[in-house]
Amino acid sequence: MRILIITFICSILMSFSYAQGVSKDSIETLKLREKILSLSEKINANNQDIADDENDIVSYQEKLENYLKDSKSKANKAAEASENVRKNSRDEKLAKKAKRAYSDANSASKDVAKYQSRIASKQKHISKLKRKNEKYNSELNELETKIKFVPAN
Repeated sequence: MRILIITFICSILMSFSYAQGVSKDSIETLKLREKILSLSEKINANNQDIADDENDIVSYQEKLENYLKDSKSKANKAAEASENVRKNSRDEKLAKKAKRAYSDANSASKDVAKYQSRIASKQKHISKLKRKNEKYNSELNELETKIKFVPAN
């Protein structure tokens, strides 16, 4: 895309140079417009990434809710198994069931933590992209004011 834009700008410059003398102001204006186009592309790419990350967050939150329910039920089963072992401490089958229930509850809590971490990571990435967009927008505004002040011939 950049090559196409640069080729387009070069062809415009060459046509101006053959038709008439190219002024420094028009070259400067074209360079500023190229920078504006580049910044606009970066902003649009960041906005697309932000939208993708927000969609990911929504899906992660849905999965997180399911894992939270699962984790809660497994923790309740582990507590029940623990209570059964406490009542009948000599039964090895109950002890194994309790151990499995605690293992299941532990893995479910790890899944919850994993999705919480993913959500936090995506939110951090979104805020980073928004800060970049603010920076690009301020640069864009500066360039647009420069174009307005370049005298047209």
